[in-house]
Amino acid sequence: MSISNKILSDPINRWVFGYSRDVFLVGGYVRDLIIGRKSTDRDFVVGGVINKFATDLARQFQGKVITISRFNIFRVIVKKGEFIDLTPLEERIESNLQKRDFTINSVAWSPEKGLIDPFDGLSDIKNKEIRITGKRSLSNDPLRCLRVFRIAAELKFNIERKTLNDCRNFSGDLN
Repeated sequence: MSISNKILSDPINRWVFGYSRDVFLVGGYVRDLIIGRKSTDRDFVVGGVINKFATDLARQFQGKVITISRFNIFRVIVKKGEFIDLTPLEERIESNLQKRDFTINSVAWSPEKGLIDPFDGLSDIKNKEIRITGKRSLSNDPLRCLRVFRIAAELKFNIERKTLNDCRNFSGDLN
């Protein structure tokens, strides 16, 4: 089954992409589908009025909306342990992807464009390697230094040497 069919076979994803054409599925959910792993952690980048989008999504799936104002994210909890994060679309999807943590999580998908991979995350997935997306990835959120080890252990991926060195440099910021 193609990645498009896998994504659109899910009722939540199908509803989201039917609701708006200005939406992209991003991050670990896309990565996990590519490697054949089940994921319930969905991140969408949404154009337009995001709070209405979140409210309508919650109503459709009997969920609850929580606002994470620090990051300008709307989280919709739809089932026990399953949530959907909605982030506003910047000028272009590539701008949103540039702010993500690792290249393997900086891949997006939409029905119109298919896979969008400006940071070569697909190669890193294929090579089972974790690499930071950009220079500011760790300085913007030093907790990503811990996250890289969790993801590497879960997926049995290697951490790229430069990323590992950068984490060492930011380890003092974790306190």
